[in-house]
Amino acid sequence: MHKEGTLNFICRNLREIKFEPDSFDIIIMSFCIVHLNNKEMRELIFKVSKYLKQFGKIYISFMSGKEKGYESTGFSSEKIFFNYYSADSIKQELLKNNFSIIEEKNQGCVESDGSITKDNFLFAEKK
Repeated sequence: MHKEGTLNFICRNLREIKFEPDSFDIIIMSFCIVHLNNKEMRELIFKVSKYLKQFGKIYISFMSGKEKGYESTGFSSEKIFFNYYSADSIKQELLKNNFSIIEEKNQGCVESDGSITKDNFLFAEKK
């Protein structure tokens, strides 16, 4: 049971989450949509818009600058799927699902192959 002044963290597979409407004040999606295809990302943003209370906040971070595909990483022995989104496409999905953008930040990152990707950070509020 949630008590005033406490935090509950839930870790689940994004493709399978199900919660009651208006369950959360804040949802943090830190670099998780990068492992979803475009349809899954749209479905997730639609779902979380229902799970957030009115005026609830969402933090969403993702990368842009490359083509989607499977990549090697320093944290996995197997290649992992990465999807790179434009900031505009994610903002449009948020706006379409009754969010207003509060703040947007980004920073460039030089990859091991010399290419540059951009880390994007969006903060939005449910209307």
